[in-house]
Amino acid sequence: MGNALRCSGPGTLVGRPEPLETRLSPASFDERLDKTLLDLLAELEDEALPRTRQDLPIYGILRYHLGYADESFQPATFDAGKRIRPRICLLACQAAGGDAEQAMPVAAAIEMVHNFTLIHDDIQDHSDLRRHRPTVWSLWDTAQAINAGDALFAAAHMMLMRSSDLGLSPTIVLALSSELHRTTLRIVEGQVLDLGFEHRSDVAPDEYLAMIGGKSAAIMRYACFAGATVAEADPEAIEHLAAFGQATGMAFQIRTTCWASGRLRTRPASRPPTTSGAARNPCRCCCSGTASRTATGNWSRRCILRTNSTGTRSSTCWT
Repeated sequence: MGNALRCSGPGTLVGRPEPLETRLSPASFDERLDKTLLDLLAELEDEALPRTRQDLPIYGILRYHLGYADESFQPATFDAGKRIRPRICLLACQAAGGDAEQAMPVAAAIEMVHNFTLIHDDIQDHSDLRRHRPTVWSLWDTAQAINAGDALFAAAHMMLMRSSDLGLSPTIVLALSSELHRTTLRIVEGQVLDLGFEHRSDVAPDEYLAMIGGKSAAIMRYACFAGATVAEADPEAIEHLAAFGQATGMAFQIRTTCWASGRLRTRPASRPPTTSGAARNPCRCCCSGTASRTATGNWSRRCILRTNSTGTRSSTCWT
């Protein structure tokens, strides 16, 4: 496994991480991710069915959603989002002693899957804005937005298959692909629960945690799993990093829920509260100050949900 990360005991990861000077900087990461995504979309567009000027350009819609085009499909630069998930994938790969370049296809695939879920989520939430711009469905109607999301999902898996071009074995690529499909199922299952919770006033803590564990945390888990897998870390180390991703995703969503309630004052001024998804549930979210150590050495918090008498969401959080 070369420099791959390995476990020497419970919660202990050892190895020789990639030297800092060889790692991707934030600027080079964005540049490489942009090129990777745009090159794939261009290739797919070249292979597409012929269309007339009156036909809607599906790949133009994808560029629009990803922040590469305006509403008339002209090249432009807009907010592409935080890109936390692909960044975590590359960081996990580097932490495990792997080559971040080899992880770029799967990192790009993760970003595409995430954005596919956003297109469909905006439809289900009837959201008019995404990243301060009109959502896909609000511009080109629901049916075409569903098509765009489906196309982005398929393109993500084509991107993932390019991992073999960078020297990854068929066994590793198959493992990455199978787990990404499994992760997508967890996301969809979580979304089904979330939509169902809108019509309930008795959502229990364990139900909320299970829901965000799928909808929000599963893809973070996959990002760490994928990075460590590309680095060929041993199975125990891969599971430790995957568990870290799951815990990070849970914490991220719980904090977002608290932001949306307006009761947590540390929200960045540049990011307005969300009113969709898991954060929209009419429940009271209390993050207790009692934290417990997990087997992976990560801290976890318990989120206690209660519905007030009016059914209005409110929260009290201790961090």
